[in-house]
Amino acid sequence: MKDFLKGLLTTIAFGTISLFILNMIGVYVNFNIPINLINILIVGILRVPGIILLYVILVI
Repeated sequence: MKDFLKGLLTTIAFGTISLFILNMIGVYVNFNIPINLINILIVGILRVPGIILLYVILVI
């Protein structure tokens, strides 16, 4: 249980930080992915492919 919570918190932290940094850089190129729990978990679990997936979904 302890390892599961540690992994979940790591995933949430990575997803939040990644989306925040991406949105800070994206201001200059008019690119924004909303920060919500679903997007955080997608990016946290899938990492870079998750960011690409969200971008593709956002563009379509």
